[in-house]
Amino acid sequence: PNDMRVVHRLAARFFTRPNSEVLGWQLLFAAMTGQRTEEVLSLRNDAAAEEPGWMTKDGGTLYVRRVKNKGRENPCVCVNDDLRRLLEAHANWKAKRYPNCPWYFPGRDGKAILSAGALAKALRKRKGKRVTPHGLRALYVKVRRSNGIPDNQIAWELNHISGVSMLEDVYGGIPPHWMSGNGPKLTWIPGKPAWEGIPTWA
Repeated sequence: PNDMRVVHRLAARFFTRPNSEVLGWQLLFAAMTGQRTEEVLSLRNDAAAEEPGWMTKDGGTLYVRRVKNKGRENPCVCVNDDLRRLLEAHANWKAKRYPNCPWYFPGRDGKAILSAGALAKALRKRKGKRVTPHGLRALYVKVRRSNGIPDNQIAWELNHISGVSMLEDVYGGIPPHWMSGNGPKLTWIPGKPAWEGIPTWA
């Protein structure tokens, strides 16, 4: 996706049907945290301290599980204001839809975890420019770069063991003027968030 407006539009489509709402949440979480599918799906509401899904008392850190590069593992995601809005909205939705499921992203039966390939499969069915779960990591890099965050910091956030060189190899270079504060400053929630359109919340 070129920016978060595309992601919110896609999520809004998933939110139009109860059986695909969870995919909308997964889509937004992946884009706003840069996590891989397996990492996002490992989040639990009943997580013990420092386990995936657990948050610090100040609400500023979300613990996650990294599936690659264990030697460089960064088990934390910084909870900024936009991510906090997402977490709060998701918690409200889940309390209504799946109050007894420990997973952030329940499967169809409301008990087990969502299938690892469900989002990718749903995205393949849509028309237009192809969007993939890994493309959401690329968007994460773009949004962070647009706000002047250096590649070495982004690499640490994504747990890329080879740092800057890996980001450049996988996601391309960065326009020099972005690093001097003249980037487009993309945001995670550009306008009305997708979850405000969930019909059951009306």
